[in-house]
Amino acid sequence: MVEGRRDGGAVVVERSVWVSHAEHDHPWADGLVTALNATGVPVAGTTWCGGPLRASFTGVVLPLLSPDYLNSPVAAAELTLAGDLVRSGSTWLQPVLIRRVVAPPLPDGCTPIDLSSVQPSEVEQRLRNVVDRVHELLTTPPQPRATARRGGVVGQLRATLLAAPEDRPLAEQVALTLRSAGPLGSLALVLVGDDRGTLRDPGRVLLMLITRALINSGVLESRPLLAALRRQRGGALTVLPVIGGPVSWHQSSIRHLPPLPRGGRPLTSWESLDEALQSVAHGTALACAEIERRSREAPQPAPPEAVPDRPVHLVGQVFRRSGTPEHTFVEPPEFHRVTLSLTEPGRSVVFQGPSGIGKTTLLERATGAVGFHLVDLDVIAGEAVDARQIRRIRSASTPVVIDDAHRIPVEVRDLVAAEIKACADAGGPRKLVLVGSSGVATYLTASRPDLITRLDVYSLGRVDDERILSLIRRGEQALNVSFTQRDAIVRTAAGSLLTAQMLCWELAASAGISGTTAIHTSVNTDIGLVIEHVLRVCQERYGAVIRAFVALDGPRKIGCARLLVALSQTEDGVLQLTDSPSARTVLDAGDRFAPHLWVERGAGLLLAEDPQLVFYLRRLTLETLAAMAGKRVPQPRDQVLVWHSEADARIWRELAGELDENLAVDVWNESRIVSGDRWRSEFAAALSRATDAVVLVGPGLLAWPQVEGGALPGLLAEAADDGCHVRALVTRPGLPADHPFVRYLPVGPPVKPLSMLRPAMRGDVWRRLVRAFDSTGRAAATDDLARSDDLPS
Repeated sequence: MVEGRRDGGAVVVERSVWVSHAEHDHPWADGLVTALNATGVPVAGTTWCGGPLRASFTGVVLPLLSPDYLNSPVAAAELTLAGDLVRSGSTWLQPVLIRRVVAPPLPDGCTPIDLSSVQPSEVEQRLRNVVDRVHELLTTPPQPRATARRGGVVGQLRATLLAAPEDRPLAEQVALTLRSAGPLGSLALVLVGDDRGTLRDPGRVLLMLITRALINSGVLESRPLLAALRRQRGGALTVLPVIGGPVSWHQSSIRHLPPLPRGGRPLTSWESLDEALQSVAHGTALACAEIERRSREAPQPAPPEAVPDRPVHLVGQVFRRSGTPEHTFVEPPEFHRVTLSLTEPGRSVVFQGPSGIGKTTLLERATGAVGFHLVDLDVIAGEAVDARQIRRIRSASTPVVIDDAHRIPVEVRDLVAAEIKACADAGGPRKLVLVGSSGVATYLTASRPDLITRLDVYSLGRVDDERILSLIRRGEQALNVSFTQRDAIVRTAAGSLLTAQMLCWELAASAGISGTTAIHTSVNTDIGLVIEHVLRVCQERYGAVIRAFVALDGPRKIGCARLLVALSQTEDGVLQLTDSPSARTVLDAGDRFAPHLWVERGAGLLLAEDPQLVFYLRRLTLETLAAMAGKRVPQPRDQVLVWHSEADARIWRELAGELDENLAVDVWNESRIVSGDRWRSEFAAALSRATDAVVLVGPGLLAWPQVEGGALPGLLAEAADDGCHVRALVTRPGLPADHPFVRYLPVGPPVKPLSMLRPAMRGDVWRRLVRAFDSTGRAAATDDLARSDDLPS
């Protein structure tokens, strides 16, 4: 090929132009091709008309950037290939921004031309500007380019985001955030149904937006995805579930994958969606950084002569599942301030935050740094603080530590507050150091606002991912190992140092490592297997506690189970209890579930004191929690149940003729009420899904053994108590005045049974009944039947 030259105003070239665009953007593409052809520039083809871009192409690639284009699988592959051609020096890349979107990472010098805000009258002129730029590029030999680094991660990784079509708006927001953050070279948004072949080659990273719609599509159990998960276990692919909304995904094929956002909190449950999306971007960048690290690092054996000098540590000494870590302690940013607070005469200190984040460890290391050790101090448990302990505090000559300070009884909190003030006013060596959950300082200062200026409060939240990475690296160095799934450890730990310690210990144990290795060893154990083992241990440890808690509100309600779900989704392990029956039941239970859960009655709080319990709860669905206590989560009520005897089949057919064809109706008669107990569970399940139940009461139905024995009326009464609208219509005379069905008769004066009404009047009854339902089977806002004065009794 030779360079282009001008000849009478036209450009004669041997290089050509490739226009790439989404199908919906063809008007822009047609206008650009027309403008190029008018000046003699040959257009080799377009993505949607001439097939895909080929590696042999030389010239100028013009991608028309828009949301539709960037969300297509074509864009990911094409921009990757175009970037490779640019870096090789055979091609120019000139993006054109036709609709507002964040451009993906591009080679240096490939700045997009922005046409997204062009007015209609300006289109022709702006297209000529694009053509002029093409002329300039075609007459300039392309040069090899470098790909920009963002945040230390090479932006060359190709990725796919898989989502259900119903979730496209949310998926586009996720994709836009990831492209803006820049951890990926290219990202294609693929919707289920348009994913032919995508799961077989999703790139290096596969993200999945986990929602009810995606799970219902069946894609999580499909052969291509199961094959992708096998590639994940082999290290050839990184699969990142992104939890979009509250959904039961813990029983699916991805149940052991560490999810995003942090802690597996659904995107829709965050107060700020932007914050949730940034959490997804941060987790993705971390995964990309680990991919890059694994690609460039190869474990090297330690020199034989260096082995005798290497200190030998046991795994349990390095990764501490309880107690204070020595080798893996990472100083928090406030460490120096803490040491200064501890040495300031008389000034008390409060450490507050969720369990498992290193509050006690920080205190022990800080006290050691200033010349005295925590084991030498007077330590009092919060629940043990009483008048006698207060006198003990007054007589102390050194700092006194109150652990689990959130457990200090309400009746002595004012005494503790008075001691804090007395220590500050005296200015001597005596002071109080309180360690507890989030809100401890608030409890103490609620009635003593003057304390705010007399103590230092360190509110410690979930630690950032960089500190957990530092913990892992220090442990790796001490044991002479490297974990191949650092990013998965960080995502699973979700800001808990104790959980990170536990996961590293389990991974090392699964790999057969007991201490420092003589030769550098890679720990390749699948973290999913470790999580599965930990969950089994947690089930044995916490199963009885969870069952007892869920059972607090009786055999049928699931309010307490919902409280545990809400607690697991909090950032600090503290749930504010609202004024509900279940919440009042929990408050009445008090400290029954300590040391795993703590109820703060004064402030109306439920606190998780055990980080591993939170880890376990985050992997249990509402349905699983309810089932642990023998309960069942009520199904969505979306149908009408009709109950009649065969003798009243003709009357039922009249009613059926009036019902909306879109109304879901479940019909029960003698043929479905059979001997044995199976019918009971099936009938109860049908009632749990019904917004309304209509009973056609006649002698035939009243003679059923299940009615005479009270079984069916009892189930109907339970359904009515749970919110099902039950209505009884008498078809023939014979209903006793004291029968349980009488409570479901319409309000109004008694009239004749249905069989004794004229057809026109019976039709009016059916129409009134139908008006009580909407097209989906839900009860209408007003109940016509309740006001009727001409319905039979």
